[in-house]
Amino acid sequence: MIKGIAKDIAISAMTAALLVCGKLVISFIPNVEVITPLIIIATCAFGYKRVLPAVLVFCLLDNFLYTFYYIVTIQYFIHWPLLCVLSEVTFRIFRENSLAFAFLALVSALLFWVETPALHHIFKVTLFLPTLISGIPFMLPMAIGGFIFTLLAYRPLYGVLTRQVLGGLGRQR
Repeated sequence: MIKGIAKDIAISAMTAALLVCGKLVISFIPNVEVITPLIIIATCAFGYKRVLPAVLVFCLLDNFLYTFYYIVTIQYFIHWPLLCVLSEVTFRIFRENSLAFAFLALVSALLFWVETPALHHIFKVTLFLPTLISGIPFMLPMAIGGFIFTLLAYRPLYGVLTRQVLGGLGRQR
């Protein structure tokens, strides 16, 4: 039992590091993000019980690595755990269908696009519709890039994570 808990903690820590480093490495390219595909693929490979703690660590560490803004923090703590749960549900329905996960990445980008002006409106920072419309140029590359990256990277990354990290045993709970 201790060995299983230690493995779960190690996988969560490795996934958190992957998320933090993935965002940092790609941060110089505007409107491109890898967090969505990484959360989707990691959840499929390791299960949401191992990835959800990593996602929460990522949300917390993001505040220390980038400028703190309370609305972004709130959005992260809502959006990324929700994506983790949606990835788990999608995996249970579609198993290893990379097209289903590419569409999940697309839906995630659209959801993020709507969440941003909604939270800004709730906290009385900006009006909803103008902020939504002004976010279109930012959302399109994120949505298209997330769709393509997830479609192309799902099978190879899923295979590597399940073979190398889980020792070829497939998905373990």
